[in-house]
Amino acid sequence: MVNYEKAARPVVNASTAMTVKIGFVLTQIASVDERNQVLTVNVWLEQEWTDEVLVWDPAKFGGIEMIIVPSTKIWLPDIVLYNNADDYNKNLMPVNVVLQHTGNVFWSPPTKMRSTCKIDTTYFPFDDQKCLLKLGSWIYDGYQLDVVKRKDNVDMTDYMESGEWVIINTTMVRNVNRYACCEGKG
Repeated sequence: MVNYEKAARPVVNASTAMTVKIGFVLTQIASVDERNQVLTVNVWLEQEWTDEVLVWDPAKFGGIEMIIVPSTKIWLPDIVLYNNADDYNKNLMPVNVVLQHTGNVFWSPPTKMRSTCKIDTTYFPFDDQKCLLKLGSWIYDGYQLDVVKRKDNVDMTDYMESGEWVIINTTMVRNVNRYACCEGKG
């Protein structure tokens, strides 16, 4: 990793779009604050991409095909919660990444997300709420960072049920937005 620049997108050709696959493992609804209109959830934010710079031939390195690397040592996607209710990035844990010899990187930091959510308690205690968590790159446009779904839906395998809330449905949707300020730039 000599001369590796973790501040730059790790592509050989700067005009190449990187694909970042996002998965969402919901582990707990920590709280629903009706008064302040805030949903707090604990998740594992799965992220997978190819780092074109960190590629090696296993035959030249004793057959090593995979290594564990501190996430602080490599480039990471700047995926943020757009509808955050506070400083989202302070909650990301600096967990290690799994790096394959092909450059494939997998990073799944556990995090607490606090999102704004319009909560209607008209029919309390029998109300249904619909909260959206909008994720995406803060700096890069789709020509630089193509954010796609890693899985078809939210992973509920490790979900700890709430005594207060029942999840009726989860979906993951990919939206492509073009902003007038930045169209065609990148």
